Amino acid sequence: MLHQDGGFVVIERNDGYGLGFPGGVARWGEPPEKTVYREVLEETGLRISKATYKFDYVVPVPFPNHTYVFEASFDGELRSSWEGSARMATLEELQERIVPQQRRVVEYLLERREPK
Repeated sequence: MLHQDGGFVVIERNDGYGLGFPGGVARWGEPPEKTVYREVLEETGLRISKATYKFDYVVPVPFPNHTYVFEASFDGELRSSWEGSARMATLEELQERIVPQQRRVVEYLLERREPK
């Protein structure tokens, strides 16, 4: 999760599935901690300065995958990639439009949200 000023960095996916957090598939033998640095740079142009592991989970459908969630600080200028348009989204927008495979991350964010 990359957040700043109340918003979260997301990718408006080109495949039409909605919003997704930056991330992707690890290369053979690549640990999750290295994958997050590489994938965020590839998809958003942002450089992570520090990533802190939060939790992980397995999603069985539509294809099995093991998702690792990090909270990260970053710098750089947001840019898009072939995967979609990188932009900021509110938590409310994430609730409505996040891809189903990443819904657990939004639930985590909602649990941590301070009461209004």
